[in-house]
Amino acid sequence: HMGAKLRAHWLGLLGFGAVIVVIVFAGFLLRYGFSTSYQGRSNQLRLRYHLNRRGDQ
Repeated sequence: HMGAKLRAHWLGLLGFGAVIVVIVFAGFLLRYGFSTSYQGRSNQLRLRYHLNRRGDQ
């Protein structure tokens, strides 16, 4: 019985650690991804917005 409880505790700790690792990894990806390609992405959005406006007119 104690073994099962201990195993559940370790699984919970592992799941908690995995969630933290994923959050930190996503934060790094977002920070570096946006810093390198943020201007290009915003320019694409602006171009698409202008094209949609022109299409409406």
